[in-house]
Amino acid sequence: MILHIDPSDEINTIIHRIENCHASSIVLVVPEDYERLHDRINLQLLIKYAKDYNKELSLQSNDPILHSLAQQYDVEVWQDNSVATKDSADQDEQPSSTNSTSHQSSGSRKKGQWRNRLVVLLLIIGAFLGLIYMNVPQALVVITPEVRSFTERVVFDFIQINAVESIGVNVSLTRRTPTTGRKTVGISKAEGVVVLVNQGTTDVFVPRGTVVKTAGDVAFVTIMDVEIPSRETEYFMDVPFGIRAGRGEVGIIALNPGSRFNVSAGRIHTILGYDLDVRNPEATTGGEDTILPVAADSDIQRGKDAVIRDARQITLEALQTKIGTGRVLEDTLSIHVDWKDMTNVGEETEEVFVSANSHGEMYVLDPERLAVYATQALTTIIPKGFYLLPASLDLQNIRVAESEQGWQLILTVTGQAQGDVDLERVTANLLGASLTDVMQVTNNNPEIAQIQVEGSSREQLPRYQRWIHVEVIDPVI
Repeated sequence: MILHIDPSDEINTIIHRIENCHASSIVLVVPEDYERLHDRINLQLLIKYAKDYNKELSLQSNDPILHSLAQQYDVEVWQDNSVATKDSADQDEQPSSTNSTSHQSSGSRKKGQWRNRLVVLLLIIGAFLGLIYMNVPQALVVITPEVRSFTERVVFDFIQINAVESIGVNVSLTRRTPTTGRKTVGISKAEGVVVLVNQGTTDVFVPRGTVVKTAGDVAFVTIMDVEIPSRETEYFMDVPFGIRAGRGEVGIIALNPGSRFNVSAGRIHTILGYDLDVRNPEATTGGEDTILPVAADSDIQRGKDAVIRDARQITLEALQTKIGTGRVLEDTLSIHVDWKDMTNVGEETEEVFVSANSHGEMYVLDPERLAVYATQALTTIIPKGFYLLPASLDLQNIRVAESEQGWQLILTVTGQAQGDVDLERVTANLLGASLTDVMQVTNNNPEIAQIQVEGSSREQLPRYQRWIHVEVIDPVI
């Protein structure tokens, strides 16, 4: 008997038609677009029920997938042209097979032995297929776990974690800067002449080197010895009419070189050690100056500032070289500068120098260790029934802050947590469940994002665990 399958037929419909067919041999004509028999479970069900109804089943199809599956279960499959020939002869008769010659010559002893062996082999195969059927899952349930993203702010004290350590280095440096200080220096001495006036009654001897000066203490010395006569009474025709003081001139030279010793006429009026009047009738001349660069306080401070500024950068570079792959926490950098040598203030020079030894210390972060501590800290916020996905962790916005207890490490951690599906418990809840029950199982388990049932057209899942296969797949993140 030949039965034609409609593309819209369900497996249950085909099984019902096989049950109601009176012929013992049935050829199912399967259209190429009928994909339900591509499912191994559906094909096994068809073969199983055909055997239960004592029907010898074969297939007619040009579908290569169906050919391959049918051969695995020892079901004969015919091409369209071969079956058409058989139909024209007799639709109610089973198509002849390669065993027809064997049946026609059943009287042969040798062939009879082969027939007996074949029957035994078929029985073994049938028992094996029955065993497979009893243990092959009739439904596949795919569970997709729930994945939740999170963002958390985490704070660690440095003393709480073993992910930071202090590193120190020593560097020496010298900085130079041009001088801005100026000093005026005399290069030649002023000279002049003073007149000494003696109002006394005795002569006065003034030796060389006697000091004369102005009211502003601009001092000069005499350049030779001089004797100043005493005063005299003047007569006119033997009649005294006045007194004339004694006087004398002597050259002078400034005590020190410089233009400030060029004083105006009449400015010198003091002589040290003698009761004489003194005046310079003319200005003193010849004193000259030159201007020299000298180190000023501001120059030294500018050199120190350059040392402090560059010490930070040089120390930081030295620390980075020493650290290697660690991450430096620049905000924790501390530098102590020990001044070694520098130009003296007022020293005659074109530039000043400042030398110092710098000791720098800074904390260094080990990102891998920090990730371990971050993972441990996050275990308290992960909901029950979920577990952290370490590969999803991302440490962001890492910074440091100083508190009363010391340095703190502040960071933002983003990542994902995946549902931890209890496969045994969920499988027990799914046995014999309807599609509505499956949806309820999903709703009752927050760690499950989705449950999909494949390979079964029934309204309920099998009641026996060996007929249902449940697997958990990784979600697409």
